[in-house]
Amino acid sequence: MARVIVNTIKDRIKRLLLKKEHLRNDDGRLICSIWWQDLKKLNLDPDKISATELMNLFIHNKITHSESIRRDRAKLQSEFPELRGQLYQERLNKQSKIKTDLGYNN
Repeated sequence: MARVIVNTIKDRIKRLLLKKEHLRNDDGRLICSIWWQDLKKLNLDPDKISATELMNLFIHNKITHSESIRRDRAKLQSEFPELRGQLYQERLNKQSKIKTDLGYNN
């Protein structure tokens, strides 16, 4: 019996976050990486596609929706702390200071 491999967007994002740490802090680069893969699967050359062609693919749901990528990245990072980037801790530190400054930590 042939093995079926399910390759969900969440799986693809997780692999990228594990392989390329710089994507953990940058949704724009993560989205572009996913779109690059999408274009390759459609047998399109990412180096040669026009902006108009890319927009057409986006509005016709031929490439992964950017908000789905962002949402799944956030979900993965909440489930797997090791996938969080450097900016996560920096944001937490700022949040704690602001809460203190506003009197919420008293």
